[in-house]
Amino acid sequence: MIDRIEFLEEPLEAGESRDLLVWGRDPLEVEIECFVEKPPPPGFRGCPECGSFPLTSGEALAITASPTVFADGTGTLMITIRDADNDKRLIRLHVISPEANRGSMSAASF
Repeated sequence: MIDRIEFLEEPLEAGESRDLLVWGRDPLEVEIECFVEKPPPPGFRGCPECGSFPLTSGEALAITASPTVFADGTGTLMITIRDADNDKRLIRLHVISPEANRGSMSAASF
């Protein structure tokens, strides 16, 4: 059973990282998938920030929004956490490009 998750679920800027902490029955596994709003170019391969990562209860894992994948727009990181009992939690994290964030900040300052 997954006992506790500590993770700030606010939007993440491309290139930004934040720690995910999970407590549960070992072994734990965290799967990270990225999805962009614009279709990726032909031949696109997954980024090194995505994949399946083993984790021990209480250990921190840095979740990073790939600066390459999300450089031209927004998207989503889908984070799936699974423990030894096959208890599963899903976190959907919105990712914004630094340019999009600066544009919305400057528009709000008028």
